[in-house]
Amino acid sequence: FKENLESRDPRSVPRWLELDKDNLRGKVVEIPEEIELEIPVNVQYIIEYYSM
Repeated sequence: FKENLESRDPRSVPRWLELDKDNLRGKVVEIPEEIELEIPVNVQYIIEYYSM
């Protein structure tokens, strides 16, 4: 995991995440907008799944 972090381009981290490579920590600094997500997500499916 540490090798993966070290080779990661800092520009590839979304602006809504904060990455601390030295302490192997990540932090969500704000809730991403749906259009900012890199993976296509159907939010309605997630809501329906957790509503059951």
